[in-house]
Amino acid sequence: MKIRVDNIVCTCIIGGLDNVKLDVYNELRTYLRVKPKNASQTLMYMRSNGNTGWDGYTYFINKKGVFATGFLPMVLEYLKELEVSVTLEDVRVNVPKFKTPPYDFNAPTFVLAPHQQELIVKSNHYLSYVAKNNSWHIYFPRGGWQAATNAGKTAASGNLLKNLIDPCAIMLLDDQGLLTQHYKYYSTLFPNPGDVGTITSSKMVFGNVLTLAMVRTLYNRIKQSPIKIIIS
Repeated sequence: MKIRVDNIVCTCIIGGLDNVKLDVYNELRTYLRVKPKNASQTLMYMRSNGNTGWDGYTYFINKKGVFATGFLPMVLEYLKELEVSVTLEDVRVNVPKFKTPPYDFNAPTFVLAPHQQELIVKSNHYLSYVAKNNSWHIYFPRGGWQAATNAGKTAASGNLLKNLIDPCAIMLLDDQGLLTQHYKYYSTLFPNPGDVGTITSSKMVFGNVLTLAMVRTLYNRIKQSPIKIIIS
């Protein structure tokens, strides 16, 4: 089978030979699903009598074989277990690229702690696939950071950008106080005029390096904008 990898979604292209030993698509559908708590008690499920309509599961791959690119590592690990031969078609654009190490771990007034440095280093990685005499790797600088409150994710995020070639990012926040706090910090990390911008209800200024925005405000701005805004 082939997986077409785009910035936001991946598409599975499954041929006849892929299904000789097992139904690959249905295997993935079963793997990429969850049953919400109390799903069987919802009106939608009860109306179906458990036979037709909603089966009580939320699926993260649709009937066309499309799933969010963030699930790609999980999908590849599962396909390895199934011993499925996989090829990739990489159609991503504007993929962030890290500068050649050594990494820059210097903040305005301190050096990042070891656990903050680790967050940055682990973001610069590849996905590898080896199964059924089929092997390859793909640059995949993305992922989720799992760190406690006050672990220093704000500083680590700033230095992540410092370690990218021509960084250009948007950071979404859900609290005005946090937006103000982040703007103050990042303006010291990126001190050049125009490096850090904000999107608020009263103005929309995009930064050369980083733009901060409230989730709801950005959503409203996109709806109101006379031009098409694409975030990928």
